[in-house]
Formats: sequence, structure tokens, C-alpha cells
Amino acid sequence: LEHGFERHIEKMRVEYRGKRDLMCDSLERYMPDGVTWDRPVGGYYIWALLPHGADMALLLRKAAGQGVAFVPGSAFYHDGRASETIRLNFTGASMAEIPEGIRRLSEALRETLKESIPPAAGDDFELRPIV
Repeated sequence: LEHGFERHIEKMRVEYRGKRDLMCDSLERYMPDGVTWDRPVGGYYIWALLPHGADMALLLRKAAGQGVAFVPGSAFYHDGRASETIRLNFTGASMAEIPEGIRRLSEALRETLKESIPPAAGDDFELRPIV
């Protein structure tokens, strides 16, 4: 039983590493300038930092309209920090879905950035998620 478990874990490591690499490659290919992300050593998610002023609520709507989901980074903080970050899961999608999903998300982000109004100097407010 233990040996079978170790084989399964190694199989999942290989599969998830391939999905992580594909998502990072897709981000590199499709994301607009100004977006940065990590290449995690482990785990199930890639965290991306969006350009300043991106309207997260608008991006969520546009991405959903494209059939793509992500979690805003601010959902993980009680004080609204990380409001310009998103968490992307690379384990739940197939190898065929990852590039298309990132392409669609990138398209939604480009549209959002065109429509977002950057905050004026001195605008100091924060969004707090209701949990």
C-alpha cells in the first residue's frame, strides 16, 4: 500500500509540474505588459500581480463572461490587502484548457485595463470583502 501511495504522489508531482509550467508559459505568451507572477516550487496555485488600477470587480465579470474563474487575492486577507493580485489554480484544468483559459483571461484583462479608471492621487480607500 505504501509503495502504491508513493507512486501516486510521484505521478501527481509530474502531472502538476507539467500543468504549472504550461500555465506559466501561457501567462508569458498571452498576458499584457505589467503583469507579473510567481513560478511556485510546490502547491496548486500561481499568484499574479496585475497592473496598478485594474478594476478587479470588472475583471471578475469579464472573465466570467469568457468562462474563466480566478480568486482575487484580497479574498485571503481581512484588511483588503493584495487587491491587485489574483490566484490561479493550475491543477483543476486539463492541459488543453490551460492555454485557452489564460488567453481568455488575458483578453478580459486587456478589456478591463482599457476601461479601468486609475485612482487619482490622494484617493485612499480600500475594499473589504464580506466573508
